[in-house]
Amino acid sequence: MSADTTAQPAAYPVDPRPTNTTTITRTPSSETATAAAPNKRSQSQGRTPWRTERRYSEIDDHIWTYTLDHESCEGNVVGFGNVRIPSEENIAKLADRKLSIRCITWNINEKPVKLLDLLADHLEQISENLLEDVIIVALQELPPSTTTFHEDALAILVKPLRNTHDTYFSYRAWSQMIFVFIRKTHTRFATDPVAKFVPATALAKPVRTKGAIGVCLRLYQRWVVIIACHLTHATALQRIQDYHKVMKTLKFHTLCSFKGSDDIFHADCVLWLGDLNFRITQDSGVNWKSQLLEPNTRDIENTMQNDELALVRQKELAFSEFTEAPVTFAPTHKFEVGTNDYVPNRIPSFTVINYLVNHMGQKEHSYNKQCNGKRA
Repeated sequence: MSADTTAQPAAYPVDPRPTNTTTITRTPSSETATAAAPNKRSQSQGRTPWRTERRYSEIDDHIWTYTLDHESCEGNVVGFGNVRIPSEENIAKLADRKLSIRCITWNINEKPVKLLDLLADHLEQISENLLEDVIIVALQELPPSTTTFHEDALAILVKPLRNTHDTYFSYRAWSQMIFVFIRKTHTRFATDPVAKFVPATALAKPVRTKGAIGVCLRLYQRWVVIIACHLTHATALQRIQDYHKVMKTLKFHTLCSFKGSDDIFHADCVLWLGDLNFRITQDSGVNWKSQLLEPNTRDIENTMQNDELALVRQKELAFSEFTEAPVTFAPTHKFEVGTNDYVPNRIPSFTVINYLVNHMGQKEHSYNKQCNGKRA
């Protein structure tokens, strides 16, 4: 998926190195700019010291007023979160003025962390210049007995990306986990992430807790919300209730301070991935094992007519605002461990990646199955 990153162009060049002579503060256009300490930055971003008693000039984009320090020769214009606003030159370096995003979701069924070597090997085989700008990995059903899973998993996934991407964010909530990697040339244009976990049940349990991890960030002056979830497996009604609980509970103050609302639908882009547990409600009788590499298009279309999520979306019971790219691959759930054999007592189904885009151009480059059990 690609997201249009065209932003308010900066009137000054952006120096990738931290500078000690430039500081910008941001205030609403209707108010007077005042000196204030900048917001916190992530460790991957240099910090610009705040210096007082100087002369400043204002740049007004009719939404915010940016105050530029005159003592700087190479002004860095920064916006919300004290993060640099990309210049026209920076944006021109992006292919088609867009960022590419790869979303991967995988229910690992409490298997050891070494299982992630399969994913790392897959990423290693991709040419560095073809790797997406942002790579998101969501995992479900982590082994509860492995206390170092977080560190071990990160060490495995970092290896194939060490030359190209920074580890922007990683977060574990009970039996779920999310990683966000951003290409090194882009991390300085990202704000600090804000993360929250919403349990599906009233009381979160240490083991097999269903729910959703939400992450909010601003990249190239665009607001992005990522939701990685594992919804209830029992009934469709309970999954619908899980969805509405997440939508009602998942609020971000950073989004509110800029958009005037903490509703995630006010973000420029929302990516929702994970094990939603929506099923194929009727067995089509297709021998999917024989079609793993080259599935029949008509078989897929017939199967998707009984896709529970599609039916729920059509009735506007949940996820009606979201889009899922057309499925062109065989079902990803559920396989016998270590084989290409589907579990006999389960109707072959799919895990899901949904997205919502406001005010930006987007295009799905691919939507497929890799490493048995995840959509990417």
